[in-house]
Amino acid sequence: MTDSMRELHDLERRHDAVMVAISDMRAKIDRQKNRILAEAESYRTLEKQAIALYDAESEMAAKIRRLRSEHDQA
Repeated sequence: MTDSMRELHDLERRHDAVMVAISDMRAKIDRQKNRILAEAESYRTLEKQAIALYDAESEMAAKIRRLRSEHDQA
């Protein structure tokens, strides 16, 4: 095997290794992206639940004030 053939063979092996590393990195990025998207969706769900709880509390507080006022007037 000539030097240029060995160099070509070595370069092809290193290129293959780089391609595998790129593929692995893309897979890691996709997994991380999916995790982040799932966390963001979870956050949005929690945020909606918190807003609903704040709204319910506000309505209850208004109703309590109204009932107290009616009771005080009676």
